Amino acid sequence: MKGYFYARSHKPVPHQKGPGIIAFSIPDLGITYRSALRATPSELPYKALKALLNFLESNRKVWQGQKLELCTDCAPMIYQVLGDMAAPTRVRHHLGSIRIKKRQLGFTLHWVAEDENRARENIILQPIAQPTLNLNFSSLQDVTLAQRAARWKEKTSGAIRPKM
Repeated sequence: MKGYFYARSHKPVPHQKGPGIIAFSIPDLGITYRSALRATPSELPYKALKALLNFLESNRKVWQGQKLELCTDCAPMIYQVLGDMAAPTRVRHHLGSIRIKKRQLGFTLHWVAEDENRARENIILQPIAQPTLNLNFSSLQDVTLAQRAARWKEKTSGAIRPKM
């Protein structure tokens, strides 16, 4: 089974956190995930891969027994994960956890050209997943957003909410 991941910084200033986007796609399952976050340009590809790995780990029953091939257009990150290139200090903690998951899940990393990276494609162009699979999306939920929403519900439970 192939999975694709992609990351892009909106303000690519080295060593400074800025807005960016991470995405992954698993075409065999019809899954596409995208999220906006703040990170340095060097951290974004690692965060994209970690999101994909967390999703795959929490849904092992779907791909169990299949070979995992993970593809990206970020060649330096692949070289860093494989140990062929030194990684920046800022991403070493991500690198360690990815290498551990690589041993646990047994996936391979491959480079693809930007125009072949399915995670980079427009969501509208990708097929819609059939609702026959019972997938676990809890690994992708941002805990801080869930906590904020719970606090907002508590504060406004007795108050009259304005109509939007």
